[in-house]
Amino acid sequence: MAGELARPLRRRVTTLGMSLRALYSLVGATWGAVIGAPATILVGGFLLGAAWLFAFGDDPWPVGSGLVLLPALMLGVAIFVVAAGIGYRYGARREARLRMRRTNEQGETDGAPTEATLRRRAVWLIGLAVLVGLIEVGAVSALERGQQAERERAAELRANFDRLVEQRHAIAGIDIVLARSAEAVAETGIRRPSQAAISLSGERAGDYGVAWELRETLHDTPLLVGERRLTLARGDTTVLVPIDMRTVRERYRSEVLSGRGGVLVESEWPLRVSIRPLLSGEETQSLPRSELQNLRLGMSALISEAEAPVPVYFRID
Repeated sequence: MAGELARPLRRRVTTLGMSLRALYSLVGATWGAVIGAPATILVGGFLLGAAWLFAFGDDPWPVGSGLVLLPALMLGVAIFVVAAGIGYRYGARREARLRMRRTNEQGETDGAPTEATLRRRAVWLIGLAVLVGLIEVGAVSALERGQQAERERAAELRANFDRLVEQRHAIAGIDIVLARSAEAVAETGIRRPSQAAISLSGERAGDYGVAWELRETLHDTPLLVGERRLTLARGDTTVLVPIDMRTVRERYRSEVLSGRGGVLVESEWPLRVSIRPLLSGEETQSLPRSELQNLRLGMSALISEAEAPVPVYFRID
Protein backbone atom coordinates (compact mmCIF):
# COMPACT_ATOMS: atom_id res chain seq x y z
CA MET A 1 0.00 0.00 0.00
CA ALA A 2 2.78 2.40 0.94
CA GLY A 3 4.63 1.59 -2.26
CA GLU A 4 1.51 2.26 -4.31
CA LEU A 5 1.09 5.66 -2.66
CA ALA A 6 4.75 6.53 -3.02
CA ARG A 7 4.93 5.93 -6.76
CA PRO A 8 2.27 8.46 -7.75
CA LEU A 9 3.76 10.97 -5.25
CA ARG A 10 7.20 10.57 -6.84
CA ARG A 11 5.67 11.30 -10.20
CA ARG A 12 3.95 14.39 -8.77
CA VAL A 13 7.16 15.73 -7.31
CA THR A 14 8.84 15.60 -10.72
CA THR A 15 5.80 16.72 -12.73
CA LEU A 16 7.37 20.10 -13.71
CA GLY A 17 10.43 18.42 -15.19
CA MET A 18 12.82 19.04 -12.27
CA SER A 19 12.87 17.48 -8.84
CA LEU A 20 12.96 19.68 -5.76
CA ARG A 21 16.50 18.60 -4.99
CA ALA A 22 17.63 19.64 -8.47
CA LEU A 23 15.64 22.88 -8.31
CA TYR A 24 17.11 23.89 -4.95
CA SER A 25 20.55 22.79 -6.13
CA LEU A 26 20.09 25.39 -8.84
CA VAL A 27 19.02 27.92 -6.18
CA GLY A 28 22.15 27.18 -4.16
CA ALA A 29 24.39 27.30 -7.22
CA THR A 30 22.95 30.65 -8.26
CA TRP A 31 23.56 32.17 -4.84
CA GLY A 32 26.98 30.50 -4.72
CA ALA A 33 27.92 32.26 -7.93
CA VAL A 34 26.51 35.58 -6.68
CA ILE A 35 28.48 35.34 -3.42
CA GLY A 36 31.55 33.50 -4.69
CA ALA A 37 32.36 35.81 -7.60
CA PRO A 38 32.82 39.03 -5.55
CA ALA A 39 34.57 37.06 -2.81
CA THR A 40 37.03 35.74 -5.42
CA ILE A 41 37.62 39.23 -6.79
CA LEU A 42 38.15 40.79 -3.36
CA VAL A 43 40.49 38.08 -2.12
CA GLY A 44 42.33 38.06 -5.44
CA GLY A 45 42.85 41.81 -5.24
CA PHE A 46 44.15 41.47 -1.69
CA LEU A 47 46.55 38.70 -2.74
CA LEU A 48 47.82 40.72 -5.71
CA GLY A 49 48.36 43.73 -3.48
CA ALA A 50 50.25 41.65 -0.92
CA ALA A 51 52.37 40.06 -3.65
CA TRP A 52 53.22 43.48 -5.09
CA LEU A 53 54.03 44.92 -1.66
CA PHE A 54 56.02 42.05 -0.12
CA ALA A 55 57.27 39.90 -3.02
CA PHE A 56 57.51 41.26 -6.57
CA GLY A 57 57.07 45.03 -6.41
CA ASP A 58 57.55 46.98 -9.65
CA ASP A 59 60.00 44.46 -11.09
CA PRO A 60 58.82 42.10 -13.86
CA TRP A 61 56.79 39.32 -12.27
CA PRO A 62 57.92 35.73 -12.91
CA VAL A 63 55.92 33.40 -15.12
CA GLY A 64 54.39 31.46 -12.23
CA SER A 65 53.32 34.54 -10.29
CA GLY A 66 49.69 33.94 -11.32
CA LEU A 67 49.58 31.15 -8.74
CA VAL A 68 49.08 33.80 -6.07
CA LEU A 69 45.44 33.92 -7.27
CA LEU A 70 44.93 30.20 -6.69
CA PRO A 71 43.57 30.61 -3.11
CA ALA A 72 41.02 33.15 -4.37
CA LEU A 73 39.85 30.78 -7.12
CA MET A 74 39.65 27.90 -4.65
CA LEU A 75 37.57 30.06 -2.31
CA GLY A 76 35.13 30.96 -5.10
CA VAL A 77 34.75 27.31 -6.17
CA ALA A 78 34.28 26.22 -2.54
CA ILE A 79 31.53 28.79 -1.97
CA PHE A 80 29.79 27.67 -5.18
CA VAL A 81 29.97 23.94 -4.29
CA VAL A 82 28.92 24.41 -0.66
CA ALA A 83 25.95 26.59 -1.65
CA ALA A 84 24.85 24.09 -4.29
CA GLY A 85 25.21 21.27 -1.76
CA ILE A 86 23.11 23.12 0.81
CA GLY A 87 20.41 23.63 -1.81
CA TYR A 88 20.52 19.96 -2.77
CA ARG A 89 20.16 18.81 0.83
CA TYR A 90 17.28 21.21 1.46
CA GLY A 91 15.45 20.04 -1.66
CA ALA A 92 16.02 16.38 -0.80
CA ARG A 93 14.64 16.87 2.72
CA ARG A 94 11.55 18.61 1.35
CA GLU A 95 10.98 15.81 -1.13
CA ALA A 96 11.21 13.28 1.67
CA ARG A 97 8.76 15.19 3.86
CA LEU A 98 6.30 15.47 1.00
CA ARG A 99 6.47 11.74 0.44
CA MET A 100 6.10 11.04 4.12
CA ARG A 101 3.13 13.39 4.42
CA ARG A 102 1.33 11.77 1.51
CA THR A 103 2.22 8.30 2.73
CA ASN A 104 0.74 9.06 6.14
CA GLU A 105 -2.31 10.61 4.46
CA GLN A 106 -1.82 13.87 6.37
CA GLY A 107 -2.76 15.89 3.34
CA GLU A 108 -1.88 19.54 3.87
CA THR A 109 -2.96 19.81 7.49
CA ASP A 110 0.52 19.70 9.08
CA GLY A 111 1.39 23.31 8.17
CA ALA A 112 4.37 22.35 5.95
CA PRO A 113 4.64 24.18 2.59
CA THR A 114 3.21 22.42 -0.40
CA GLU A 115 5.22 21.41 -3.42
CA ALA A 116 3.81 24.31 -5.42
CA THR A 117 4.81 26.72 -2.65
CA LEU A 118 8.32 25.29 -2.57
CA ARG A 119 8.66 25.65 -6.32
CA ARG A 120 7.43 29.24 -6.27
CA ARG A 121 9.84 29.97 -3.43
CA ALA A 122 12.72 28.52 -5.45
CA VAL A 123 11.79 30.63 -8.45
CA TRP A 124 11.69 33.74 -6.25
CA LEU A 125 15.09 32.89 -4.72
CA ILE A 126 16.62 32.38 -8.15
CA GLY A 127 15.12 35.65 -9.36
CA LEU A 128 16.43 37.45 -6.28
CA ALA A 129 19.90 35.99 -6.85
CA VAL A 130 19.82 37.11 -10.47
CA LEU A 131 18.77 40.60 -9.34
CA VAL A 132 21.63 40.74 -6.82
CA GLY A 133 24.01 39.54 -9.52
CA LEU A 134 22.84 42.27 -11.87
CA ILE A 135 23.35 44.83 -9.11
CA GLU A 136 26.86 43.51 -8.58
CA VAL A 137 27.59 43.68 -12.30
CA GLY A 138 26.25 47.23 -12.41
CA ALA A 139 28.34 48.23 -9.41
CA VAL A 140 31.47 46.70 -10.92
CA SER A 141 30.72 48.39 -14.23
CA ALA A 142 30.23 51.76 -12.53
CA LEU A 143 33.44 51.25 -10.55
CA GLU A 144 35.33 50.36 -13.72
CA ARG A 145 33.97 53.45 -15.48
CA GLY A 146 35.05 55.58 -12.54
CA GLN A 147 38.51 54.02 -12.53
CA GLN A 148 38.76 54.46 -16.28
CA ALA A 149 37.88 58.12 -15.87
CA GLU A 150 40.54 58.41 -13.16
CA ARG A 151 43.10 56.73 -15.41
CA GLU A 152 42.25 59.08 -18.25
CA ARG A 153 42.49 62.05 -15.89
CA ALA A 154 45.84 60.81 -14.56
CA ALA A 155 47.11 60.36 -18.12
CA GLU A 156 45.96 63.89 -18.96
CA LEU A 157 47.72 65.32 -15.89
CA ARG A 158 50.88 63.39 -16.75
CA ALA A 159 50.77 64.72 -20.32
CA ASN A 160 50.37 68.26 -18.95
CA PHE A 161 53.37 67.71 -16.69
CA ASP A 162 55.55 66.33 -19.48
CA ARG A 163 54.56 69.25 -21.70
CA LEU A 164 55.45 71.73 -18.96
CA VAL A 165 58.82 70.04 -18.43
CA GLU A 166 59.56 70.48 -22.13
CA GLN A 167 58.40 74.10 -22.25
CA ARG A 168 59.69 75.52 -18.98
CA HIS A 169 62.89 77.55 -18.96
CA ALA A 170 65.99 75.50 -18.24
CA ILE A 171 69.62 76.41 -17.66
CA ALA A 172 71.56 76.19 -20.90
CA GLY A 173 74.88 77.26 -19.43
CA ILE A 174 76.70 79.33 -16.78
CA ASP A 175 79.56 81.69 -17.58
CA ILE A 176 81.65 83.25 -14.83
CA VAL A 177 82.39 86.86 -15.72
CA LEU A 178 85.64 88.20 -14.30
CA ALA A 179 86.12 91.83 -13.40
CA ARG A 180 87.78 93.80 -16.21
CA SER A 181 90.42 95.18 -13.88
CA ALA A 182 91.26 93.07 -10.87
CA GLU A 183 91.52 94.91 -7.60
CA ALA A 184 95.05 95.28 -6.33
CA VAL A 185 95.85 92.41 -4.03
CA ALA A 186 98.10 94.65 -2.00
CA GLU A 187 95.19 96.99 -1.25
CA THR A 188 92.27 94.67 -0.70
CA GLY A 189 93.59 91.11 -0.73
CA ILE A 190 90.91 90.21 -3.28
CA ARG A 191 91.16 89.06 -6.86
CA ARG A 192 87.62 88.23 -7.82
CA PRO A 193 85.05 87.35 -10.44
CA SER A 194 82.27 89.88 -10.69
CA GLN A 195 79.17 87.92 -11.67
CA ALA A 196 77.72 84.76 -13.19
CA ALA A 197 75.85 84.93 -16.50
CA ILE A 198 73.13 82.25 -16.48
CA SER A 199 71.77 81.39 -19.92
CA LEU A 200 68.13 80.26 -19.89
CA SER A 201 66.05 78.81 -22.68
CA GLY A 202 62.37 77.83 -22.77
CA GLU A 203 58.93 78.44 -24.23
CA ARG A 204 56.93 78.97 -21.05
CA ALA A 205 56.37 82.60 -20.26
CA GLY A 206 55.71 83.39 -16.62
CA ASP A 207 57.23 83.65 -13.18
CA TYR A 208 60.29 81.70 -12.05
CA GLY A 209 62.43 81.45 -8.97
CA VAL A 210 66.21 81.38 -9.37
CA ALA A 211 68.46 80.30 -6.49
CA TRP A 212 72.25 80.08 -6.31
CA GLU A 213 74.85 78.95 -3.83
CA LEU A 214 78.64 79.20 -3.75
CA ARG A 215 79.97 76.44 -1.50
CA GLU A 216 83.45 76.03 -0.04
CA THR A 217 84.38 72.43 -0.82
CA LEU A 218 86.94 71.51 1.84
CA HIS A 219 84.61 72.14 4.77
CA ASP A 220 81.38 71.93 2.69
CA THR A 221 80.27 75.38 3.86
CA PRO A 222 77.92 77.65 1.86
CA LEU A 223 79.47 81.10 1.66
CA LEU A 224 77.22 82.89 -0.81
CA VAL A 225 73.49 82.15 -1.02
CA GLY A 226 70.85 84.07 -2.91
CA GLU A 227 67.56 83.83 -4.74
CA ARG A 228 65.49 85.99 -7.05
CA ARG A 229 62.03 86.01 -8.59
CA LEU A 230 61.94 86.53 -12.34
CA THR A 231 59.27 87.05 -14.96
CA LEU A 232 60.52 85.54 -18.20
CA ALA A 233 59.23 85.77 -21.75
CA ARG A 234 59.37 82.97 -24.29
CA GLY A 235 62.77 82.30 -25.85
CA ASP A 236 66.34 82.67 -24.68
CA THR A 237 67.49 85.06 -22.00
CA THR A 238 70.45 85.67 -19.72
CA VAL A 239 70.29 86.38 -16.01
CA LEU A 240 73.21 88.01 -14.23
CA VAL A 241 73.94 86.98 -10.66
CA PRO A 242 76.44 89.10 -8.72
CA ILE A 243 79.30 87.35 -6.96
CA ASP A 244 80.33 89.52 -4.04
CA MET A 245 83.74 88.20 -3.05
CA ARG A 246 83.94 90.60 -0.11
CA THR A 247 80.95 88.79 1.38
CA VAL A 248 82.54 85.44 0.53
CA ARG A 249 85.79 86.46 2.23
CA GLU A 250 84.07 87.69 5.37
CA ARG A 251 81.90 84.58 5.63
CA TYR A 252 84.97 82.43 5.12
CA ARG A 253 86.66 84.24 7.99
CA SER A 254 83.64 83.80 10.30
CA GLU A 255 82.38 80.36 9.25
CA VAL A 256 85.59 78.49 8.42
CA LEU A 257 88.34 80.33 10.33
CA SER A 258 86.15 81.27 13.32
CA GLY A 259 87.31 84.90 13.07
CA ARG A 260 91.00 84.18 12.62
CA GLY A 261 93.17 85.40 9.73
CA GLY A 262 96.54 84.91 8.16
CA VAL A 263 95.53 82.72 5.21
CA LEU A 264 95.66 82.90 1.43
CA VAL A 265 92.85 81.12 -0.40
CA GLU A 266 93.33 80.12 -4.02
CA SER A 267 90.91 77.52 -5.28
CA GLU A 268 87.84 76.78 -7.41
CA TRP A 269 84.47 76.43 -5.71
CA PRO A 270 81.26 75.30 -7.39
CA LEU A 271 78.49 77.78 -7.99
CA ARG A 272 75.23 75.80 -8.04
CA VAL A 273 72.24 77.41 -9.70
CA SER A 274 68.65 76.17 -9.93
CA ILE A 275 65.53 77.58 -11.56
CA ARG A 276 61.96 76.45 -11.01
CA PRO A 277 58.66 77.69 -12.44
CA LEU A 278 56.35 79.48 -10.04
CA LEU A 279 53.09 77.86 -11.05
CA SER A 280 49.87 79.72 -11.62
CA GLY A 281 46.60 78.44 -10.17
CA GLU A 282 45.58 76.97 -13.52
CA GLU A 283 48.90 75.16 -13.88
CA THR A 284 48.64 73.80 -10.35
CA GLN A 285 45.23 72.30 -11.11
CA SER A 286 46.53 70.69 -14.30
CA LEU A 287 49.42 68.74 -12.73
CA PRO A 288 49.57 65.48 -10.74
CA ARG A 289 49.56 65.94 -6.97
CA SER A 290 52.66 63.78 -6.66
CA GLU A 291 54.60 66.10 -8.93
CA LEU A 292 53.43 69.14 -7.00
CA GLN A 293 54.71 67.48 -3.85
CA ASN A 294 58.02 66.70 -5.56
CA LEU A 295 58.27 70.33 -6.64
CA ARG A 296 57.78 71.48 -3.05
CA LEU A 297 60.47 69.04 -1.92
CA GLY A 298 62.90 70.17 -4.63
CA MET A 299 62.87 66.78 -6.38
CA SER A 300 60.86 67.59 -9.51
CA ALA A 301 61.89 67.37 -13.15
CA LEU A 302 60.50 70.91 -13.43
CA ILE A 303 63.60 72.15 -11.58
CA SER A 304 66.62 72.80 -13.77
CA GLU A 305 70.00 72.72 -12.05
CA ALA A 306 73.55 73.38 -13.16
CA GLU A 307 76.88 74.38 -11.67
CA ALA A 308 80.07 76.06 -12.76
CA PRO A 309 83.49 76.41 -11.12
CA VAL A 310 84.30 79.83 -9.74
CA PRO A 311 87.96 80.80 -9.39
CA VAL A 312 88.53 82.09 -5.90
CA TYR A 313 91.52 84.08 -4.73
CA PHE A 314 91.67 86.19 -1.62
CA ARG A 315 93.87 86.87 1.39
CA ILE A 316 92.77 87.28 4.97
CA ASP A 317 95.31 89.10 7.18
